[in-house]
Amino acid sequence: MRKAVSLGIALALVTIIFVALPMNVAAAEVRNFGPKKGKAGLSVNIHGEGFSSSDTVKVTFGSRDGIDSHVKNGQTIRTTVPERFALDPKKVKVAVILDGVTIEENLWFEYDPAGPEPAITEVEPAEGIPHAIPSLITISGRNFTTPKGQGRTPTQIFLIGPVTVDGWIVPETVTDTAFTAEILVPEIGIYEIALGFSDGSGASAEGFKVY
Repeated sequence: MRKAVSLGIALALVTIIFVALPMNVAAAEVRNFGPKKGKAGLSVNIHGEGFSSSDTVKVTFGSRDGIDSHVKNGQTIRTTVPERFALDPKKVKVAVILDGVTIEENLWFEYDPAGPEPAITEVEPAEGIPHAIPSLITISGRNFTTPKGQGRTPTQIFLIGPVTVDGWIVPETVTDTAFTAEILVPEIGIYEIALGFSDGSGASAEGFKVY
């Protein structure tokens, strides 16, 4: 008797899951997409079949959502590449989600930095106090805003250590070789500083001490 009841429950669960899946989403299929490499702001077309203008579309690039993702026609979804999240790799997984259902998650997009890679050479001061008023630190290096005319600027800063915390970049201080940021650190430890830039490039440095 217990076996019969268990089987009935299992069948009921399968039936509920099947009915809950929208028919238009079940028929949708992704076959290809492109371009597969480029900068933030690039328009990307995702090709396949079974797309509907009534679908709610979400396309993710790593940890970020694509911009203005929408169905262009029954065979194409269009989206715009967002700025790369500083903690994501340069090559990120792309997922396509229709009406809350992931129909594809094995696509890859590679961010292409605009020009020479940025690098951190010094952080001043190199240490801070936890749970204090946000500390102002100056980060020095190279290629923070080059090449000129291509819009690179630092947009994200994180400290990665016992915990991960984000900071605030002071925009008016940004030059090609230095900028100022505010950091509020909650725990004692040794942290890595990670930067994200508007063109998808990144830079990091270890050794920021909180005591």
